Amino acid sequence: MGGKNDYIIKGDPALLKSSTCSCMWGGTISIVDDGQHGEGTQWVPQKPKETFERDHLKNKELGMGNNAYSEPQKETIKEDNSPSKTKLKPSTASLVLPNFAKYAPQVQQRIVDMANEMPDSLNIQERLKLSEHNFRIEKALNMRKGQRMTIADADKQSANPKYKKDTPFSVNCATTAVAYALRLQGFDVKAKGNSDKTPLNKWLSEGNSFKIWKNADGTDAKPTFVNDWMKKKSTKEHPITKMTPALYKQYIEENTKEEGVYILTLKWKEVKVINPDGTISKKGSGGHATIIQRWKDKDGKMHLSNIEPQVYDEKAGIHRSIDDLCKYLAPDPPQGKGIIRVDNKLFDTKYADIFEK
Repeated sequence: MGGKNDYIIKGDPALLKSSTCSCMWGGTISIVDDGQHGEGTQWVPQKPKETFERDHLKNKELGMGNNAYSEPQKETIKEDNSPSKTKLKPSTASLVLPNFAKYAPQVQQRIVDMANEMPDSLNIQERLKLSEHNFRIEKALNMRKGQRMTIADADKQSANPKYKKDTPFSVNCATTAVAYALRLQGFDVKAKGNSDKTPLNKWLSEGNSFKIWKNADGTDAKPTFVNDWMKKKSTKEHPITKMTPALYKQYIEENTKEEGVYILTLKWKEVKVINPDGTISKKGSGGHATIIQRWKDKDGKMHLSNIEPQVYDEKAGIHRSIDDLCKYLAPDPPQGKGIIRVDNKLFDTKYADIFEK
């Protein structure tokens, strides 16, 4: 409140020393140092970024307001979306794919071409198995696969363009996570809403996110469940009975060491929210499915981001912080919550009806 309405930064009024905002926990947040130290002085940040909390994550869902801190404009970081440097030939495909010789020459060539579009983060068997499987996905979706998308193209609300609060498209996170993974591969799919009218989407949201993925050899894909990780990390001297933001971050980082796309299922922690009338209500504690992606930029630097395909955040984009996510996760994760890499997995085509036609 009290911004300079005739000076707009990123769509919002610039903050003044007199600007304030109400804290969701009670009290008022004000500016200690506005950075203005004399006329004509060039502005420099007075406090490091780490001293501010960017609580933009799930603001709408958790009923939180905007942040007092507005992060300075970031330099645009472009991902490395280049194809594999290891070029495959039909002779290699014939050794990996038992049915390769039965395909028509043009089909054989397309399998090899699609495999060569894939990144080096996938091994040769995964690239060829995924390429062959693309034909089954095309048939199930009645759609031809296009070029692999960038993270930005796969995100930007395009997996869930009908998102609106209090509609089936605001509770379809399990579907949007799958849609994002397929969009990266080049399938222009959009998620259906989650309601009684879409029983398959409802089933998917009931803890079945991992059941629609197969390993490259056709076996069932196995996630790493949070509870199993807690038991593995526990000792007699230091048993882990509750998860903390630091433990969640460790769990995510340990299980996303390879460059790739991961689906994470989680439970939000319950938070107290102060209503406009002064009463206190509790929000959160529901389930959610989201994307964790380890990706490489043009300079070869690796990044770990929380991509949220259900709700697009233009300011955060592909730079959503893992730390911000971990702050809101429940200390008592239920059974079945976990993480799995999916960009090297086969999407089970019998679940193709979760997408809009």
